[in-house]
Amino acid sequence: MTPYARKSAKEAGLDGGVSLRNVHGVAEALPLQDGSVDAVVCTLTLCSVPDQGLALAEIRRVLRPGGT
Repeated sequence: MTPYARKSAKEAGLDGGVSLRNVHGVAEALPLQDGSVDAVVCTLTLCSVPDQGLALAEIRRVLRPGGT
């Protein structure tokens, strides 16, 4: 999905000055530090995650204050 994300970001005008990073891992244990990301995009994912509550907690954990 990385090529599609990069293409979409470029088409949306996000190709200059915006860092797009695709991280592979499991939703319940994201390989990121607390408060280390500005935004999380999660599509077609939670239906296949065994523990949606834990996955959402991980998203909250890695988002910086004010993140989306």
